[in-house]
Amino acid sequence: MLHARPTRIAIETICVLAFYSLVAAWVTWPIAGSPETHVLGVPDSDSSVLIWWFDVLQDRGYHFTGTTAYPEIGIPYGSELANGLNIQWAWSFYPAYLMTKAVGPVAAYHVTLLTGLLFSGAAAYALVRRLGV
Repeated sequence: MLHARPTRIAIETICVLAFYSLVAAWVTWPIAGSPETHVLGVPDSDSSVLIWWFDVLQDRGYHFTGTTAYPEIGIPYGSELANGLNIQWAWSFYPAYLMTKAVGPVAAYHVTLLTGLLFSGAAAYALVRRLGV
């Protein structure tokens, strides 16, 4: 009888993650079907600027202290931005940054987007379950 509850929880967790994976794929179908070529948003545009940011991080690295020079910002002189904000971004974007090394910025963007939708849905389900609604 003691093993029944952990098994039920594991099955429920797997079902919830599978359901929200399908929902995330359905909501973002053009990109979920072709992760290397399609980008969510207007054609010839990076709607969320994440792909540009992942590309910049591949060129300049991911630093937690000091400053990083961005010649693209503040033309014609460029701009130096503090790297302290990278500490906040590390939780959600550092795994995607590491993924850019293996699969490229477009696929890393898609994995970030799809897992964000997946885990947001699963967290909402867990909250409702905990509140007993």
